[in-house]
Amino acid sequence: MAAPAETGEWLALVDQGRYGQSRVRTGSYFRSRIDQNDWVDEVGAVRGPLGAVTSRTLVSVQHMTSLPDAPNGVYAVVTDRTGIANKGPATETITMVGENEDWRAVGYVIR
Repeated sequence: MAAPAETGEWLALVDQGRYGQSRVRTGSYFRSRIDQNDWVDEVGAVRGPLGAVTSRTLVSVQHMTSLPDAPNGVYAVVTDRTGIANKGPATETITMVGENEDWRAVGYVIR
Protein backbone atom coordinates (compact mmCIF):
# COMPACT_ATOMS: atom_id res chain seq x y z
CA MET A 1 0.00 0.00 0.00
CA ALA A 2 1.29 3.45 -0.87
CA ALA A 3 2.25 6.14 1.59
CA PRO A 4 -0.35 8.85 2.13
CA ALA A 5 0.32 11.75 -0.27
CA GLU A 6 0.12 14.11 2.69
CA THR A 7 3.37 12.62 4.02
CA GLY A 8 5.34 14.27 1.22
CA GLU A 9 3.44 17.52 1.60
CA TRP A 10 4.19 17.58 5.33
CA LEU A 11 7.86 16.74 4.79
CA ALA A 12 8.13 19.57 2.26
CA LEU A 13 7.12 22.03 4.99
CA VAL A 14 9.81 20.64 7.30
CA ASP A 15 12.39 20.62 4.47
CA GLN A 16 11.64 24.30 3.80
CA GLY A 17 12.03 25.23 7.47
CA ARG A 18 8.33 26.05 7.74
CA TYR A 19 8.09 24.35 11.12
CA GLY A 20 5.15 26.33 12.43
CA GLN A 21 3.12 25.45 9.35
CA SER A 22 4.14 21.81 9.70
CA ARG A 23 2.60 21.74 13.18
CA VAL A 24 -0.68 23.08 11.82
CA ARG A 25 -0.76 19.96 9.61
CA THR A 26 -0.38 17.56 12.55
CA GLY A 27 -3.08 15.47 14.19
CA SER A 28 -5.14 16.80 17.05
CA TYR A 29 -3.59 14.38 19.56
CA PHE A 30 -0.11 15.60 18.58
CA ARG A 31 -1.15 19.25 18.91
CA SER A 32 -2.60 18.55 22.36
CA ARG A 33 0.77 17.24 23.54
CA ILE A 34 3.22 19.83 22.16
CA ASP A 35 2.65 23.53 21.71
CA GLN A 36 3.64 25.56 18.67
CA ASN A 37 6.76 27.20 20.12
CA ASP A 38 8.13 23.96 21.56
CA TRP A 39 7.62 22.16 18.23
CA VAL A 40 9.30 24.95 16.25
CA ASP A 41 12.24 24.97 18.68
CA GLU A 42 12.63 21.19 18.77
CA VAL A 43 12.31 20.39 15.09
CA GLY A 44 14.34 23.46 14.14
CA ALA A 45 17.19 22.42 16.42
CA VAL A 46 17.25 18.95 14.83
CA ARG A 47 16.59 19.68 11.16
CA GLY A 48 18.01 23.17 10.69
CA PRO A 49 21.70 22.26 11.06
CA LEU A 50 21.36 19.24 8.76
CA GLY A 51 20.90 21.36 5.65
CA ALA A 52 19.01 20.64 2.47
CA VAL A 53 17.51 17.31 1.51
CA THR A 54 19.34 15.97 -1.55
CA SER A 55 17.27 12.81 -2.07
CA ARG A 56 14.41 10.88 -0.50
CA THR A 57 13.35 7.31 -1.30
CA LEU A 58 10.42 5.48 0.22
CA VAL A 59 11.54 2.34 2.05
CA SER A 60 8.36 1.08 3.65
CA VAL A 61 4.83 1.86 4.80
CA GLN A 62 3.27 -0.03 7.69
CA HIS A 63 -0.44 0.41 8.38
CA MET A 64 -1.49 -0.05 12.00
CA THR A 65 -4.48 0.53 14.23
CA SER A 66 -2.58 1.10 17.47
CA LEU A 67 0.70 2.61 18.58
CA PRO A 68 2.34 2.90 22.01
CA ASP A 69 1.14 5.90 24.01
CA ALA A 70 -1.41 6.92 21.36
CA PRO A 71 -5.13 6.43 20.98
CA ASN A 72 -6.32 3.67 18.67
CA GLY A 73 -6.83 4.86 15.11
CA VAL A 74 -5.70 4.35 11.54
CA TYR A 75 -1.95 4.94 11.24
CA ALA A 76 0.64 4.77 8.48
CA VAL A 77 4.27 4.55 9.59
CA VAL A 78 6.35 5.74 6.65
CA THR A 79 10.09 5.11 6.46
CA ASP A 80 12.27 6.98 3.97
CA ARG A 81 15.97 6.79 3.16
CA THR A 82 17.02 10.41 2.89
CA GLY A 83 20.17 12.15 1.73
CA ILE A 84 20.88 15.35 3.63
CA ALA A 85 23.58 17.87 2.74
CA ASN A 86 25.29 18.13 6.15
CA LYS A 87 24.58 14.60 7.35
CA GLY A 88 24.69 12.23 4.41
CA PRO A 89 22.38 9.21 4.49
CA ALA A 90 19.62 9.27 7.10
CA THR A 91 16.47 7.35 7.92
CA GLU A 92 13.29 9.34 8.45
CA THR A 93 10.24 7.81 10.10
CA ILE A 94 7.02 9.77 9.76
CA THR A 95 3.88 8.54 11.50
CA MET A 96 0.62 9.70 9.96
CA VAL A 97 -2.90 9.31 11.35
CA GLY A 98 -6.13 9.23 9.41
CA GLU A 99 -8.19 12.06 10.86
CA ASN A 100 -11.27 13.82 9.47
CA GLU A 101 -10.85 12.26 6.01
CA ASP A 102 -7.24 13.46 5.81
CA TRP A 103 -3.82 12.22 6.88
CA ARG A 104 -1.99 14.21 9.54
CA ALA A 105 1.52 13.83 10.91
CA VAL A 106 1.77 12.66 14.53
CA GLY A 107 5.41 11.62 14.74
CA TYR A 108 8.76 12.39 13.15
CA VAL A 109 12.16 10.86 13.82
CA ILE A 110 15.36 11.28 11.83
CA ARG A 111 18.45 9.16 12.41
